[in-house]
This record gives sequence, C-alpha cells and structure tokens, in this order.
Amino acid sequence: MSRQAIINVCQKEGIKLQTLSRGWLFRLEKDGRVRYMFKNCLALNAQSSGAIAADKFATYEVLRAANIPIIDHTILYPFDNHRDFAKGCNTIEYLEQYFNDHDQDIVLKPNHGYGGQGITHITSVKQFPAALDAAFAHSESASLCPFYHIYREYRVIMLDSEPRLVYGKKRGVDWRFNLQNGATSFDVSDPALYGRLTALARAAVRELDLRFCSVDIIELEPQSTADKAPELLIIEVNSAAVTAHYCEQHPDRADLVEAIYRDAILKMFE
Repeated sequence: MSRQAIINVCQKEGIKLQTLSRGWLFRLEKDGRVRYMFKNCLALNAQSSGAIAADKFATYEVLRAANIPIIDHTILYPFDNHRDFAKGCNTIEYLEQYFNDHDQDIVLKPNHGYGGQGITHITSVKQFPAALDAAFAHSESASLCPFYHIYREYRVIMLDSEPRLVYGKKRGVDWRFNLQNGATSFDVSDPALYGRLTALARAAVRELDLRFCSVDIIELEPQSTADKAPELLIIEVNSAAVTAHYCEQHPDRADLVEAIYRDAILKMFE
C-alpha cells in the first residue's frame, strides 16, 4: 500500500489511525466504529476470497474452472511433507518430470508470496536445490509453471468491480516485472487493450468474489506479425493494492492513488 495515502485519507476524513504490529496492522476508528487493515488488506474482502487470492495454485484452479485465461500452475510440496494432501506432489521425481515435460524451462515460486521474492527461472537441474530453498523459505508450498515469454505485464486495481488504476510494466535488467526489481510503469493508452485488460480483471474478481484487489495480467510476445491481438493471461490476483513503488515512479499520481484508498476505506465504514 501507499502508507502516506492512508495517512492523508484518515486525516482528511476524521478517522483516527493507530499503527500496530510493527507497522503491519492499522486500526481505524470513525464515529465509534473500528475497522482494521492487515498486511495491505482492507476489511472489504471475505476471508475465504482473500485466502484463495493469497494462494497462487488455488487462484489458478478457481479461474481455470471458470474458463478465465490464466497461466498454468501446479503445486509442489516439500519432500518431507508426507501428509495425504501432498502425496504425488512431494518428490524430486515429480519435479524432474514436470521440468522435462515443459522443455526444461520452468519457474518455481512460493505458492504464498509477493514482490518477486523466492522466484527462480529454472533451466538446469543444478538449480533445483537453491530454487527449492528459496521458495520454501517464504511458503509451505511452491507453485510450478512453464516459463512464458512475456512482452509486457499489467496491473489492474479494482474496487467493487470497477477498474480504478490500470498500468503496464516494462522489465529492467531483471527478467521479472516487479517495480521494486527495476521495472518501470507506464500508462495503458490503447483503448482496445485497456478494454481487454479490464474485462479480464472483472471476470476474475467476479469469480473470486473480491471487492478490493489488484489483478496482474501478462501479454505474451507475439508469435508472428499476423497476430491481431496479443494473448492476455492472468498471472495472479492479490487481495490488496500495493502502490508504493508506483507512486515513487509517478509522484504526480498521488491524488489519484489517494482517491482510490479514500473510497475503499470509506466503504469499510458503510
């Protein structure tokens, strides 16, 4: 989130703001009513919806079942997890088979993770040990997906089924598109692309029953010049809207971002 935007909104709207849990938790009080914001999440989404969005594999399964375009995912558990739900997805043989089935070009990432942490692009079995350590250091399970040749990545911030901020991301020297890793953000000026992105985001939030969230969408590199419209796939859905790095790159958008948080926060008190 943008901490300064939250502070500004609370000051302007007469909301008493208290920071708890070493900065992870906000207590908001207005007209005798109390609401909380925890780890960037506002008290607008149902707990079950937020839990699904926080789980990359669960999000994939829900959206795939609804025929909403999303990148392929499968689940991987630590090799010492012998519980029933992990069977068949908790061995080195399983990982090796997935790696070989996808042209020895995959991505391994924490199933519950954010900010590009613990993600490894794997093209050699020699990377397995370090990649597994990195993923499981951040999550009790990991997600596997094929490596996609991404041209652009986009983020759509949604509030009650309406797109409030849509922007693209160009990667820097890193192969990932995280702003904190050197990617740069830009406006989506093409009306047709804007319409496709927001339609896909609406479909996702409707299926997941989320009120306030951000939807990350990738645009694949065109296979030929004959491709009329780029293929768009959801990569993940976040039950929060983190804008700190966007605001650093676009300080002139502070009022826009603040308006998004203002509307979302006031909806918590409705």
